[in-house]
Amino acid sequence: MPVAKPPSPGIAAELAETGFALVRGLLDDTTIADLIAALEACRVSPGRHYRRLSPEGVPALESELFRWSDTPAFHRLTTRGSLPALACAALGDAAAILLEDQWFRSDAGAEQESPWHQD
Repeated sequence: MPVAKPPSPGIAAELAETGFALVRGLLDDTTIADLIAALEACRVSPGRHYRRLSPEGVPALESELFRWSDTPAFHRLTTRGSLPALACAALGDAAAILLEDQWFRSDAGAEQESPWHQD
């Protein structure tokens, strides 16, 4: 199983120069499997911010907000480890504050576009 690598310390400069950065291998296979299981658990027991964004009868596009506080895998991902480290490296700061979490999921063949959002 591949081990996640820490974000490049030069990521802030790359973002400033190009406006984007491709980060490969940030999440290991175990973390990815945990996140998939967590997302499926959220779908089985949706919270008040769950939305199906596509009409019934067509392949689904779904989204939900604010599940980091009650979903252990999302909590781990957003409060420690490689993603907070990536945010700090990208911002060139020692700390970052999570303002909002959101997941999107599309069925194969879904044609509905996700609404505009900023990451």
